[in-house]
Amino acid sequence: MNCVTIRVHWTISLSGYGYFSILLILLILFRAFVEFDRQVIHHGSESLIHLPCIRVSVGARKMAEQILKDIRAAIRKYDPDLTQSLAEEALKKGLRPQKIVEEMSEELKAIGTEFSEGVIFLVELVGAATAAEGVMKVLRESIEKSKEKIHYQGKIVLGTVAGDIHSIGKNIVASVLIANGFEVIDIGEDQPVSAFVNKVKEEKPDIVGASALLTTTMTEQSKLVEALNKEGLRDKVKVIIGGAPITEEWCREIGADGYAHDAFEAVRLVKRLLNKD
Repeated sequence: MNCVTIRVHWTISLSGYGYFSILLILLILFRAFVEFDRQVIHHGSESLIHLPCIRVSVGARKMAEQILKDIRAAIRKYDPDLTQSLAEEALKKGLRPQKIVEEMSEELKAIGTEFSEGVIFLVELVGAATAAEGVMKVLRESIEKSKEKIHYQGKIVLGTVAGDIHSIGKNIVASVLIANGFEVIDIGEDQPVSAFVNKVKEEKPDIVGASALLTTTMTEQSKLVEALNKEGLRDKVKVIIGGAPITEEWCREIGADGYAHDAFEAVRLVKRLLNKD
């Protein structure tokens, strides 16, 4: 930020009127300085931190950048408690939720690339996804309480169907979608069709995704499509399905909009369905 130097020359008698004039001039100059210098620290073109003060020091900028680095490192350590603690600290220090999400997304994208290239293994991908969820727990509450809006590419409701308690695949899909700029509402595991339908009514998502890891539970995906049709919601939301026993043929049979065999294919599918590719 460029500095502005203002030189004022005046001669005035120190009468009561003179004192009043000096105070008035100083007040005007102070107000002008505050308006000129009221700002947020910027990181590139995006706001990094926002504090309700006149000037934020260079030290505050470094502090903000360090917390973001620590969050990325904590994701690499697969520590959800640490990421949650750091996210809470970041918010207390004034970092914007959107900036935290962006940094986390970049780290998850890098981890996803390493997994697809065989550099890291599934257990590490799962650990990173779990650690990222620690950040999102904190940010969801903060975003809901604040007026700040994060511009997502789309909203997706995800869940594992009734009778199925598997969560790893769903959680990885959720994290990779978040990393690619989508809002994800995860309703959890062992969820009945009614839970999916109610959440669709409540959240009005672009897509609802149902995961089934067992052949005995995959019929719940078919019931979901039927229920959405019955409730008059089918033409308002896309349905995607996934899970170990799921195939493209099953997808066509039940009338779902798409099937993905892994998290990265799920992202491509979602982007295609929402015309984001």
